[in-house]
Amino acid sequence: MNRFVTGLWVLALWALTGSGTLGAQTTEAAKQKLEKASAQLKAAKTVKIAFTYSLENKRTSPPIQQQEKGTLETMGDRYRLKLMGTEQICDGSFVWLVLHADEEVQKNPVKDGQGNEAMTPLRLLELHRKGFSYKLGGKETIGGKTIEYVVLKPNASEDIQSIQVGIDVKTGLVYSYTQTGTNGTVTRFVVDSIQLNPTLPASRFVFSPKEFPGYYIPR
Repeated sequence: MNRFVTGLWVLALWALTGSGTLGAQTTEAAKQKLEKASAQLKAAKTVKIAFTYSLENKRTSPPIQQQEKGTLETMGDRYRLKLMGTEQICDGSFVWLVLHADEEVQKNPVKDGQGNEAMTPLRLLELHRKGFSYKLGGKETIGGKTIEYVVLKPNASEDIQSIQVGIDVKTGLVYSYTQTGTNGTVTRFVVDSIQLNPTLPASRFVFSPKEFPGYYIPR
């Protein structure tokens, strides 16, 4: 699930990463697109996203292809993610992983015994602030929406070949995130709907055993 959460946070909050080392005009334009998306998301106290996650690799035998629907709700650094039969609930101190198929809950602190923080949204964003070059990658129309792409390439990576972020020209919000791995795996998130400042109670981000009767829950 760490890979899914990482990709999704980058998708939802991508423009916070908008510092780079390139100076070309296309790079500056790409940066402005990302910063526009950032401004709206940073101003929102809560965010709710419904998305489609897909993964495929045509190099394998047999080829891998899967697709799942998911949802993400955030309030600051707290979040609730549903994807592939699991839920992650982060209250800012602990991350609760709910495995529905096993009727089991796992609990992990955001900080470990040495004070190191787990991969929260803010830390994930910091990881992507450096080490990438980026440029504009063209436009296309999807379902009546004009989508403009920003293409990022790592300066050095054994795993990532490229990342493509699609931005809705009309709303300025991120529409898609596609990561192509060096092993041929393509991971993609597409936003089906996004709400800024929806009404979400703080209790939504607090783990409640009553929601999961009969599950094994650590103390």
